[in-house]
Amino acid sequence: MSTQTSVPPVKGRNLVLTVDGSSNKFGSYNTNVIELYSQLESSKNQLNYYNSGVGTITKQNSTWKTITQNIDSAIDLAVAWNFEKVIIAAYRWLSERYESGDRIFLFGFSRGAYQMRVLAAMIEKVGLIQEGNVEQIPFAFELYKTKDNKDIANRFKDTFSMKDVRVHFLGVWDTVSSVGLIGNKILPMTDEWKHIKIFRHALALDERRVKFIPECVMRTRHLEKDGKPVNFDEKYTEVVTASGQKIPVRRLKEVWFAGSHSDVLPNDGLNLASAPLLWMVNEAAIAGLRLTQSAVEWKVRDLETAKPHRSLRTFWWALEVLPIHRQSRSSRSETSHW
Repeated sequence: MSTQTSVPPVKGRNLVLTVDGSSNKFGSYNTNVIELYSQLESSKNQLNYYNSGVGTITKQNSTWKTITQNIDSAIDLAVAWNFEKVIIAAYRWLSERYESGDRIFLFGFSRGAYQMRVLAAMIEKVGLIQEGNVEQIPFAFELYKTKDNKDIANRFKDTFSMKDVRVHFLGVWDTVSSVGLIGNKILPMTDEWKHIKIFRHALALDERRVKFIPECVMRTRHLEKDGKPVNFDEKYTEVVTASGQKIPVRRLKEVWFAGSHSDVLPNDGLNLASAPLLWMVNEAAIAGLRLTQSAVEWKVRDLETAKPHRSLRTFWWALEVLPIHRQSRSSRSETSHW
């Protein structure tokens, strides 16, 4: 069975930014970020951006360059020293292209998903800097990272940033703030969602590694004493259908899919990744993302027989015995190990 993606007509431009996870790049088997990017319409009405994320290496002509690049990549995976560079590059791309009325779509996987959540939070706190002030972007990021500075952040936003800029759609797969040996980067507003018009999060149900516990928005602190979900304000927003009719859609969805962290992207052809990709494509299309006409095939038999990868093995078992500080669903800080 196949389905055709239908894109509703919307006014204005889409600015679409996609950031991949650690050590992901274009190849024989591509992540859902690349698969989504390959389906994006590219036109004057939709501008697209892709970043391969942290820890990515490219083939070099010299042995020395190859060695230094591999060292840089290994350190980056462990301590994420290029973490901020990816965010600042995406922020600058937006700053140089955004016009009033444009809609911002952000997509990311794993650590790239967290970087996109940081970008959305940064835009909310310090705004999107006006074109021509790119030298201020590193300072803007420092303002964003600093806690308890609301007054100066607001003054900066009023002085240097464009008015009323907001992320229209944030779609992420299995957000992980850190997959190295260091503790998670807990940055302001990354566990919030109300500054984003539409938030979609696909999560890996069968992941067991502590360092890959996802950064969920719906945590246990969002439950009432009787265990029922908190009645959030502004749960719905309106989108324009293909016929021009406005319909309500839920602003926040976090959906669990079968598989481990690596199974929510088709890096080895496992069909378990098709479901979260197709779900995200449809959710984004409803929100106004422009896509090329493509048939997405549901291989039901494969979905029934495919088994998730066993992620907790060999090297990862050794790491699990270490006491690791990480953000849990019920606490801002917690030490965990298996």
